[in-house]
Amino acid sequence: MISHSLQVAKLTPKEREALNRSLRASKRKPPKANLKNIPARDEAQTPPYALLPLLPYIPREFTVWESASSKYGFLGEAIRALHGNIVIETGLELNGTNYLTSRPLGDIQITNPPYSIKYDWIERSYDNRQPFALLMPFDTWAAATAQSLFQRFGMSIIILNRRVHFHMPNLGWGKFNEDGSPMLNEKGKPMISRSDYSVAWFTWGLPGLNQAVTYGHIPLEKHLPTWMVRPKHKSEITTGGESMKDKLAIRHASNVYQWPAPTRGD
Repeated sequence: MISHSLQVAKLTPKEREALNRSLRASKRKPPKANLKNIPARDEAQTPPYALLPLLPYIPREFTVWESASSKYGFLGEAIRALHGNIVIETGLELNGTNYLTSRPLGDIQITNPPYSIKYDWIERSYDNRQPFALLMPFDTWAAATAQSLFQRFGMSIIILNRRVHFHMPNLGWGKFNEDGSPMLNEKGKPMISRSDYSVAWFTWGLPGLNQAVTYGHIPLEKHLPTWMVRPKHKSEITTGGESMKDKLAIRHASNVYQWPAPTRGD
């Protein structure tokens, strides 16, 4: 396991006082010891394409810890298929592992943490002294609780150019027509609207990611194979990752994982 030193930033007296005010205002609650009664929104599953902007910063020799895995296993399988890393998967639903009380595994943690306990997850991630990449709502950046941790220990964020469509426990990926377009409900609204979220990769300790803000590009879904957008089972991801035809069908720069900047119509 790769361990990084956790250094507290040197702050001026004014910055220290501002930080203390934020900490007092956040009124942090003790971490939950029992994660069994989490809300349904915490069970959102990540599509493989959300990984694309992150992969250039993950060494292939790293063993990845997917710490919030479930029976679906989309994220862990996508890391294996797209990048070839060894992936260790744990999770309360998967094998009863409570992340907040478990010891770190592997060289780097990559996961989509449960929404309702994301601040506890961030704090634990720093405590583990292990590089991490957490896919969380973009507005996490603006929360006082998160800011107090980011200011103390550092944070790099990969901003995504489009919202990510998650698999939800009540809707799955949503309901789609044969041409791939979303079905509409009786009010004329697409039946996937509640599962599209603005998220970003919040990272610490990743090799080669030395700037605070990086912009990551995700192509439109129509330019991606179905297994990267709406897999029905992780076996589809395995098969798709082994298919050079699918990889070549995805528009990319000379480096297959270094996605180009957005262009008009893309």
